[in-house]
Amino acid sequence: MPATLLTGVRICMEIYLPKLFELHTQPDIVKITTWYVSQGSVVQPGDDLIEVWAPGRRITIPTPPELTTPHRVVQLTQDKELHLGDFLIKLEPIAPSTSD
Repeated sequence: MPATLLTGVRICMEIYLPKLFELHTQPDIVKITTWYVSQGSVVQPGDDLIEVWAPGRRITIPTPPELTTPHRVVQLTQDKELHLGDFLIKLEPIAPSTSD
């Protein structure tokens, strides 16, 4: 028997600061230099989200490989300095258009 799908339910994707280099640990401070998205904007798979300054280098963080459809930016971190595992961004899937 197929499972019943819940209508009106969307599962949001929360993205946290990943390990950016081999020796990256929780105490290391990473500073946000540029957001490539803003609240309400739509991101596509492979889009860049943010650029950060990690010790000695600039690193661009793209959408994760798990993101395979367009999503809308719901929330961005307000912090300017981050640590490994800190919240970055919350994305919500965009409902497919039914007006065809």
